[in-house]
Amino acid sequence: MKQQLSILSAVIILLLASCSKDDTAPKQPDITPANGLYVTSDGTFEGDGSLSYYDFATQQVAPDFYGNQNNTATLGNFVNDMIIYGSKMYIVVNGSSTVVVADKYTAKNIKTIYFTSDGTKNGTEFQPRFITAQGKNVFVTSSDGYVSAVDTNTLAITKRIKVGSTPEGIIVSGNNLYVANSGWKDVPWGSTTGFDSTVSVIDINSLTEIKKIKTGINGLGFAINSDGSIYEATLGNTGYQGSVSGKIYIIKNNQLQDSINIATSGKLSIFNNNAYVFNYDYNTSKATVSVINLSTKSINNFITDGTIVQYPYGLNIDESNGDVYVTDAVDNTDPGKVFCFDKTGKKKFDFSVAPAVFPNKVVFLR
Repeated sequence: MKQQLSILSAVIILLLASCSKDDTAPKQPDITPANGLYVTSDGTFEGDGSLSYYDFATQQVAPDFYGNQNNTATLGNFVNDMIIYGSKMYIVVNGSSTVVVADKYTAKNIKTIYFTSDGTKNGTEFQPRFITAQGKNVFVTSSDGYVSAVDTNTLAITKRIKVGSTPEGIIVSGNNLYVANSGWKDVPWGSTTGFDSTVSVIDINSLTEIKKIKTGINGLGFAINSDGSIYEATLGNTGYQGSVSGKIYIIKNNQLQDSINIATSGKLSIFNNNAYVFNYDYNTSKATVSVINLSTKSINNFITDGTIVQYPYGLNIDESNGDVYVTDAVDNTDPGKVFCFDKTGKKKFDFSVAPAVFPNKVVFLR
C-alpha cells in the first residue's frame, strides 16, 4: 500500500466507506484565538477537511473553527498543509485544488485561490501539496510538476516554476527553495520503478531552478538543522512491495553529504540537533516515533512513558519550548487526537479533534 500520507488516507477511507460518522455539528466553545495552535485534518472523500483550534490558556478545543467562522460545511477535500505567514494563514486543500487564505486570528476567509489552469474551480486542477514562504511570496508545490509563487499582497499566482516529477515537500534555506521530487504519480499501480530521486534547487531572486541534487527515491519532507544542513526524508518503494527502503538524506552547500538509515513515513522535524520522525509499518501495524541525535546519528525511541500513539500521522515542534506534537489518526474512522510530549518524551497533555479524522499539521499561534 502506498505510503504517501494524504493519498494513503484516501485509499484507507475508500476501503472503509461503509462506516458511518456522526454528522452532528460540534458545539463551539467561546474562544478568541490568541495563544494556542491550529490543527488541520485531512478529512474523507466526503470533502470534510477541517481546521481546529486549541487554546493553551483554557485548554478548550474549537473543533471546526474555520467552518464555523465562515458558515461553511468544510474547508474542502483533503487538507494537506498549512502555514501562518504575516497576518494570514494559508491552507492547502489538495483534493479541492485550492489554497484557502484566511485571517490568522479569526480564520475569516480572505480569498480562495484555485490552483487550476484558468484560476476557477472549473479549470484543470494542479493539485497543490505543500507550502512555504519567503519575502513577498508563498510557494506551493503541485502534483503537475510545478512550484507556484503566490504574491502575498494580491494573492495571485505570479509564476509557475517547472521542477521534477510530482514535487512534494518544500523548504527555504538562504536564498534558495528546496523541493522534494517524488515521482509517485508516474508510477503505475503494482510497479516498483519510475520514481523521481532528486531535490530541485530554486533561486528565490530569479524564481528559476538552478540545480537538481540526486538523493533517494520518493522524497517527501524536509527539515533544517542549526548548522544549515537540510534533511530530506524519502519513502523508498517498499510501500509498493519494492526493496528500496526510505532514508534521511543530508544536503549542505547544495551537495549531498550523507544519509541516515531509518524508515520514516516521510515527515520530520528538527530541534536542538535532534531529528524527530515517525513510521507506521503497514505489514505489522506497528507504529514508532523516534529521535535521532544528529551528531552521533544514534536512534532511540522518543516516547519514554508508555504512551501509545496508534497511527502517527503528523509531527511538529513548538520551537518556543521544544514540545513535540504528534497527531494520531487512531483507527482511520474514529476522530483523531493530538499528543503533546516534552523533550524527554513524556506526555504533557492530549486532546481530540472530534469529529475530524486524520489530523495532520500543527501550527502555532502567538
